[in-house]
Amino acid sequence: MANCHRCRGTGFVCEFHSTKPWHGPKACGCGGAGMPCPQCCLDADWNADPNRPPDLSTLFASVLKVSGKTVN
Repeated sequence: MANCHRCRGTGFVCEFHSTKPWHGPKACGCGGAGMPCPQCCLDADWNADPNRPPDLSTLFASVLKVSGKTVN
């Protein structure tokens, strides 16, 4: 991942321009959302890298369950 030419080792690329890193010194900067790099994060365990933000989907699901809300 550190030598990935798409994300420049950040693990994220721009959602609209998947060949450019989402953040860092060479970030795309178009304002699009970030997404996991399709080249180096395809089979990687999301939470294995301590520098990546944690996967919050389970937290959001538990908050929605407690509040009685559902998301389709």
